[in-house]
Amino acid sequence: MAGGPVSLEGAQTGDRGSPLRRSAAVSIAAACFLVALKLVGGIFSGSLGLYAEAAHSGTDLVAAILTFYALGVSVRPPDREHPYGHGKAEHLAALGEASFLVVVSGVISFEAINRLADGGSHQIDTAWWVFALLAVVLAVDLSRAVISHRTAEHFESAAIASNALHFASDFAGTLAVVAGLVCVSLGFPAGDSIAALLVAVLVIVAAVRLIRRNVNVLMDSAPAGLEETARRAVQAAEPGAEIRRLRARQVGDRPFIDLVLAVEGDAGLQQAHVVADRVEASIDRELPGADVTVHLEPRAVGDLRERATVAAMAAGPVREVHNVRTVSVDGRTELSLH
Repeated sequence: MAGGPVSLEGAQTGDRGSPLRRSAAVSIAAACFLVALKLVGGIFSGSLGLYAEAAHSGTDLVAAILTFYALGVSVRPPDREHPYGHGKAEHLAALGEASFLVVVSGVISFEAINRLADGGSHQIDTAWWVFALLAVVLAVDLSRAVISHRTAEHFESAAIASNALHFASDFAGTLAVVAGLVCVSLGFPAGDSIAALLVAVLVIVAAVRLIRRNVNVLMDSAPAGLEETARRAVQAAEPGAEIRRLRARQVGDRPFIDLVLAVEGDAGLQQAHVVADRVEASIDRELPGADVTVHLEPRAVGDLRERATVAAMAAGPVREVHNVRTVSVDGRTELSLH
């Protein structure tokens, strides 16, 4: 027996979708501004670090556009072709973002190594306006990282969380560029290329984390603690129920719980339905918005030998069952009968 799933369509399409898309739209505007600012700074100063940061912000721009599109898809209600909804669109967008990050980090690393091999002979301008530009970049990077992180935590959005991570890595990368330019101004020309390499490392680390996290979701890996939370909710609702199977996964911000419970064999249909409703309500309190499927089975009466006898008598033209024996071998129970 299965109870009906908890519906979240209204919450997903209205309460969640609009704020997330607004956050993504703000990210697009901020990324455009930062790309232009860093690119101008790189062109006029000759700093590879600023070019690297412009490329880094360029990937954020692409990522923000992907996120904006993915959020528009992910909040759509389930349909005939996608009965479980569209929540995985966010994770596909995050994987696309990670791919861009890997490519950019390779280009940055190659150019930085070439410059280091040349002995850092490239002319780099370290005038005051370069540091003023970087101060503006740092302020924007920090503010959008904080805002995106708070939005992602509130709505449990994988796509917005990935943006927040990249904005934080942008902030760290810009700090590295500042340090590199300070080194150049003090007579250490390789500082800028070293800073660019550091940015590339930050990009690679961010990409690996994104890939691992979102591949796990796409492979239906259960988040830590999700199954245990569902188990506690079931036991709180029906302390006497036997949990025979419990599977949990999460798509976007929505948990999916699939469980099989054993209840008293003499429970009527109406009573069993009440049990399923109680279990669903308990899980929804612990995991708001969860899609819960409950299958109820009768609890077997009697010990294993009695159950084996009943099953054998019911299987075809059997007149008598005797010498029913059970033996435990390597943690398994083996049964023989005549």
